[in-house]
Amino acid sequence: MAAAGFRLRSIKTSLTLGDKLARARSKKRVTLAQAEEATKIRAKYLRAIERGEYDCLPTGAYARCFVFTYGRYLGLPESALAVDWQKEAKLAPTAPAIATESSVHLSHFQITPRLVIGAAALLSGFMILGYVLFQVGRLTGGPDLVITSPDERAVVADSSVAGQTAKGASVTINGQAIRPDTEGKFAEKVGVDPGLNSIEVVATGVSGKQSRFLLLIERTEKTVGALLDSGSVK
Repeated sequence: MAAAGFRLRSIKTSLTLGDKLARARSKKRVTLAQAEEATKIRAKYLRAIERGEYDCLPTGAYARCFVFTYGRYLGLPESALAVDWQKEAKLAPTAPAIATESSVHLSHFQITPRLVIGAAALLSGFMILGYVLFQVGRLTGGPDLVITSPDERAVVADSSVAGQTAKGASVTINGQAIRPDTEGKFAEKVGVDPGLNSIEVVATGVSGKQSRFLLLIERTEKTVGALLDSGSVK
């Protein structure tokens, strides 16, 4: 009970970008699984966006693309998304400082034939182990998948996606099956909307293992710019 002469007032707190997205999804009555299917963005990333856990998202342009793609899917104005994103986006952590020569103290030691032989044997062991792990990875991992067009710095006039995978592997682009040639090469035009678009390329080998590549394409009124990740996004 409030003391005499005082009134209790509720304090309204502004909604975060994640809160707005979560409310919009609830209003649209879709689950995270349904949103994942529609946006081609993993549910774990959508959940992280709704919670404001941007450090759980892939770095660089991917985080921004995920947020804007999700917001457009839920019907939020892109201008409002841009304002909220600028407020809440976190800067990437800076790299740790590299120790200077004066801070590193090397202990004096003497190089002997036994030490050289031991080091050579250890190096040979690591090389053998690395070769074995490489061969096991080839047998148990997904097929090779390389995107050859567009490249990282290209500005292209259409949304053609080309690449190569292992012979006999099947390929889908945003869930649409395409047929590589006998050498594993493929090329396909993909429809994109104005702004940032995420395109997922999946190669499935004969063993059923998959390799994924997430491609970001930004389309403007005049040109289409492509931004590529240097590796697969899991």
